[in-house]
Amino acid sequence: MNIKIMKKLFFLMLPALLAGCATLGPGDIPAQSEWESPEPFTLEMGADVFQLRLDLVREKQTAVASTITISDGSYKRRDEFVPYHYLGTYIGNGLFLDINGNITVDIIRLLGFDSVYGFRLHRTERGALDAPAEMSREGAKITIDEGNWGSDAIVAEMSGDGFTVKTSSFFSPDKIEDSGDRIDFIPSGLFSEFRTASIVQDDAVTRGSTSYRVEQLDENTLSLNNLYRIIREDDRILLKGRGGTLLMTIVKSGDRYVYFRSDSYGSWIEKLPGVIRISDNGSITEYTYEVDAQPFKQQSPRRQDAEEDQRSSRAKAGRVKTEKRVERNTRRDASSSLPPN
Repeated sequence: MNIKIMKKLFFLMLPALLAGCATLGPGDIPAQSEWESPEPFTLEMGADVFQLRLDLVREKQTAVASTITISDGSYKRRDEFVPYHYLGTYIGNGLFLDINGNITVDIIRLLGFDSVYGFRLHRTERGALDAPAEMSREGAKITIDEGNWGSDAIVAEMSGDGFTVKTSSFFSPDKIEDSGDRIDFIPSGLFSEFRTASIVQDDAVTRGSTSYRVEQLDENTLSLNNLYRIIREDDRILLKGRGGTLLMTIVKSGDRYVYFRSDSYGSWIEKLPGVIRISDNGSITEYTYEVDAQPFKQQSPRRQDAEEDQRSSRAKAGRVKTEKRVERNTRRDASSSLPPN
């Protein structure tokens, strides 16, 4: 085929090729007039046992044992995702920054399932999201069924000072111990995925046993490991990397939460009556859910304090917005009452 014709065909097909790679469609991002103000930021160290998360930034590591053999007999090491860790920092709006450096959305927390006595999620559609087949909670007991043949369900038991997490009938459970000013992860033994780890909180900073550090720089700005900035700006949250590069914009409208890199690329979470839908870069995972909505009273004092801080901040923001509106109306009324020149 003539090269000029091939070039012409390529450029004619390019828009269709690019559209085929898009992960957001028309209407996936709500109109800006519908965006709602995000919750105020709060720092609260904690532990996410469910690990039903949507990745915003997933750290990678080079795996020595995981290699790709090249045709000439040489090999190169392959990057793999750093696993989720139980321990981390909640900052509001469902965002969870674990001590392995992953910036994620804790879907259970985002949708409020962590504060009810009981619930059951059953996966009805499996997308690319690394999501279990079923998870439930009844009071202090949590059960997670990964849906893998021959594997045991994960069972977590909550007590006043933490969790035990049993991932296999053959090994002792991992322990998460919360002493109030510190949370420790104690692995079950040699076969655990993690080593002993801890996290502590001091005013506007949480620190982990690694180089992990989350710091609240001001009311609307957080820093993670001095690598990322998370900024609350009007009706959106901005996630920025080195040099102020915009990595992600986060918006909410009703029960839809959207996380997008551009108008065409991103993910979203939607809670409908009895159904949760999660689009992970264009691949849909769906759960049905049932809820025992009586409040779960075994919340940590930190969670209660964080919720009180958020209520106070929302009330303050509402007063400021009302005062500005009154001020604008007063100026407008004053200008309209002036005699014409």
